[in-house]
Amino acid sequence: MVQDHAGCLHGAENKHQCTEGSLTRSLGCLLSRAVIKRLPFTSQNHAAGQEARCGRVLRLCLVLSTVCSSVPILTIVWFRSFFSGLFTPEQAVIESASVRILCILLFEPLCSLYEIPAGALRGRGHSLYPAVSTMLGTCAFRIVWICTVFRSCPTLPVLYHAFPLSWVMTILLVSLGFPLLRRREEKRG
Repeated sequence: MVQDHAGCLHGAENKHQCTEGSLTRSLGCLLSRAVIKRLPFTSQNHAAGQEARCGRVLRLCLVLSTVCSSVPILTIVWFRSFFSGLFTPEQAVIESASVRILCILLFEPLCSLYEIPAGALRGRGHSLYPAVSTMLGTCAFRIVWICTVFRSCPTLPVLYHAFPLSWVMTILLVSLGFPLLRRREEKRG
């Protein structure tokens, strides 16, 4: 839906999406490894009753993932014209890609702050809550954003701000899962 609206705004200049998208996909493959590796570890230690170890590894993964993702992302942000120029010589496309990089890619490290805790919750046997939280925080929030805020101010930066804001919403929703699900487990006894 966001991509469709971006296409309506810039028509032929949508080449910037391919330019920035290539950079984002490459980084995404690297960053998702932390989430994938975290799930079996949490499951094994949760089953063994090692809750303190799960919490310590969760915090360590959050810090390392955020720091490690920030280094290449900030490099791309600082040299965005150079990196965008690798994909196209057109200045208008480079400028549009730069807007997208500043509005979306700059905040990409936030994704670790909901993806890793969601993986930890799944590793503890709670798969529904992180799935619903992620759908509400990312999908539903973006739809509401487009139908309200973007409709009143239809510019590309306003459209792109839906991404980092939806990530913050998802972080809050997933984070609420820890105390809510802990209380539910305590009641079950």
